[in-house]
Amino acid sequence: MENSESNAICSPSRVVSTSNENEEKQTSCIRFLISNAAAGSVIGKGGSTISEFQTQTGARIQLSRNHEYFPGTNDRVIALTGSVDEILRAFNCIFTKLYSEVLPQFSQEKSLDL
Repeated sequence: MENSESNAICSPSRVVSTSNENEEKQTSCIRFLISNAAAGSVIGKGGSTISEFQTQTGARIQLSRNHEYFPGTNDRVIALTGSVDEILRAFNCIFTKLYSEVLPQFSQEKSLDL
């Protein structure tokens, strides 16, 4: 993610609701780092997993491009944007997926190193 792009994506903003002009919806963003392997798991084949998570939760989920790592790491940046409830639902989907797929592989690799 380019710095100016990520700031624009994650800047808090007020969006007028389309259902009632008197109601306003607060949009928030959270960013965190995940390994490249974990990013692949979140994206899924052809983007199917990330699309499914976005549809289920209403949050926008964006990842830095492949080989675009957070400075000084080999980790990618993931940004979740939406209402607090949408972000929490997306966070839950992502971590449930990672817990079931990536964590067992990581644990197995570490036990082989012993």
